[in-house]
Amino acid sequence: MRILKFSKALADETRARLINVLLRHELNVGEVVQVMDMGQSRVSRHLKILAESGLVECRRDGLWAFYRAATEGDGHVFLSGLESLFDHEPVFERDLASAESVIRDRTAETREFFDAIAEEWRKLRDNVLGGLDLHAEIAKRLNGCGIVADLGCGPGEILKVLAGSAESVIGVDNSPRMLDLAAERFSSDRRVSLRIGELSHLRCVTERLTAR
Repeated sequence: MRILKFSKALADETRARLINVLLRHELNVGEVVQVMDMGQSRVSRHLKILAESGLVECRRDGLWAFYRAATEGDGHVFLSGLESLFDHEPVFERDLASAESVIRDRTAETREFFDAIAEEWRKLRDNVLGGLDLHAEIAKRLNGCGIVADLGCGPGEILKVLAGSAESVIGVDNSPRMLDLAAERFSSDRRVSLRIGELSHLRCVTERLTAR
């Protein structure tokens, strides 16, 4: 019975604490370890139980594995009825505060990294792409459109390609230095709007809109 499977998976304080955090944030194992202040083997064991039950899902991004509460299926339906039960419990509130601190640290480290490499972005990109002409490939796939966005636009090199096929172009990045370089390219082009922001926030908004 599904309800027994889900209930058994949550019949542990640590796993209930994990679900409380993962309902609100997507974290990798190392970040979960920091939030829970537990050893990695213990955290991994509990995550495995939750994942096998269908209450947690795992997203691979390169060498990293990110976990969050189920966003679809029976597991999502089950958890949707429980969210209010996590409110106003001191241990759950402490875990959420710890998770938010970990995410702030992650965001700051990412921004510092991209700020530091902004001046070398073209060279690093060419090393990764080799002989691939990314601009030409994008141009071939674009048709005329009203508004187009480049999420993680860096110094704005691809924005120039997008501007050739759209009435309005939005570039989003979380690195102030990257956006400064992009602004130098498009200081007089009213079609291009540059905005600082986290892509994870955009994904959350998109998921909420899609779920309506």
